[in-house]
Amino acid sequence: MKRLIISGSSFFVVIALIISLHTSFIAKLDQMIGAFFQSIKQPTILLFLEAVGTLGSTVGIIIGLLVSMVIVFIIFKKPLPSVILFIGVIVGNVLNKFLKEVTEKERPIVPGHLNEGFSFPSGHVMVGTVLYGLFVYFLLLKVRSQGEAFGD
Repeated sequence: MKRLIISGSSFFVVIALIISLHTSFIAKLDQMIGAFFQSIKQPTILLFLEAVGTLGSTVGIIIGLLVSMVIVFIIFKKPLPSVILFIGVIVGNVLNKFLKEVTEKERPIVPGHLNEGFSFPSGHVMVGTVLYGLFVYFLLLKVRSQGEAFGD
């Protein structure tokens, strides 16, 4: 019953979010956030933001996926967790493209940035969260199983 309530609530939150994406409030919020990030001039903060962004970029995802698959394979000594990791990233990417087409949220205009395609949901964030979230999940599974082996 609890899962049904959580699933139903999640569905309605997603529908409300999709509907709200095309409001003037969200457009103004996009502009405010964009202006804030454009105002950051501190080199250390910019370097940090760029590094975090690289983790979710195409190159960051490919390298992160390959490294994560190798680590998970070594830890579990079987291929299934690595295959699940790979399939999870592929499904996350396909789902991201589908959601972009459903929501059709235009990118805010930011000087110096490409404005191709739709902006929501962010592929960097969504696919990165799937990859690194699954990787941490598998690591925690292993740590937990080893803890149980030692009587914790």
